[in-house]
Amino acid sequence: MAVGGTASAPTLGILDREHHGVDLRDCGLHSPGLSSALSVVADFITKADLAPYDVKTRSGELKHVLLTESPDGELMLRLVVRSTADEARVRKHLPWLLSSLPALRVVSLNIQPSHAAVLEGVREIVLTPDTALPMRLEGLELALRPQGFFQTNTFVAAALYARPARGRRRSSRPRCGTSTAASAASPCRVRRTAGRSPASSCPSRRSQRRRPQHPPE
Repeated sequence: MAVGGTASAPTLGILDREHHGVDLRDCGLHSPGLSSALSVVADFITKADLAPYDVKTRSGELKHVLLTESPDGELMLRLVVRSTADEARVRKHLPWLLSSLPALRVVSLNIQPSHAAVLEGVREIVLTPDTALPMRLEGLELALRPQGFFQTNTFVAAALYARPARGRRRSSRPRCGTSTAASAASPCRVRRTAGRSPASSCPSRRSQRRRPQHPPE
């Protein structure tokens, strides 16, 4: 969500052609969990006095609110800001946010200093003890970190990941790889960090070749 308006009356949605904020918190495309959470985030912006970034005057700090909901209803909130100027205020009021939004598991600041149509920057400051959002679907537990890639529609993603798992039953030699689809097809249980290689208990293919095919007499 692009942040517009003022700290006392923020909008979360898009910016129109004149760069004025258009609030989309009540958009019907959002899940009920996201809609409720966005209202709390708007209250937090006011409470912490976070000034939305003004494109015309190049003033203010808060540019975007990135909110992710897991299949279990847990949330990750990323506040895209121009600098770390408001970090102290965000940390000060973070306990209020966490108590007001119990489903919130991960909160971070993303630093995006450029005056450009760029959604996020390179630097990420995680403010909570948890650094990843568990995404559980089709027998997989994926750890989604800030800046990690994940399918937008988790229901479609679950169906996609289920396909190689079903194909595994038709293959005598499933291949292990670094993608989530390969993790789904692997007979080993894998807890994968989104955007990174999975940690797997699968023996390597080389060790499988060295293993004797018949027990010693």
